Amino acid sequence: LRRGQTLQLLDRNDDALITLQEGLSTHPEQTQWATNAARMQIDSGDLPGAWDTLQRSLSHAENLADYRAFCGTLLSRMKRYPEAVEHYRVALALNPGEGRWWIGLALALEADGKLTESKSAFASAKATGKLSPELSVYVDNKLR
Repeated sequence: LRRGQTLQLLDRNDDALITLQEGLSTHPEQTQWATNAARMQIDSGDLPGAWDTLQRSLSHAENLADYRAFCGTLLSRMKRYPEAVEHYRVALALNPGEGRWWIGLALALEADGKLTESKSAFASAKATGKLSPELSVYVDNKLR
């Protein structure tokens, strides 16, 4: 991309984010809008803004496993590990077969100093049998 094209793309992203935020102000139940807006904010480096966006729609996403896991991922990136653990646990209660979320939980627990629980979560990730070969090797290394 040339400089002009890059600036034009950034302007469109800003416009899209503004449109999503305006829509969410009257329709917070549109959890996909919240997810899309938060992803755009993350891409621009605004992690606190992304979390604010997700929180505004969270009451409409209490039982949406993907949304809760996304919250866990974002909170881990923000180094808010106990909160991340809580969201991963909800996501996994809704969909216990998602190995990547077990890894996310394990990493958040590890960062929070809960090594025994972290090892157990890594073992649960492995037990799903649904990890890519690369993630499987990663988990095996963590379990050693």
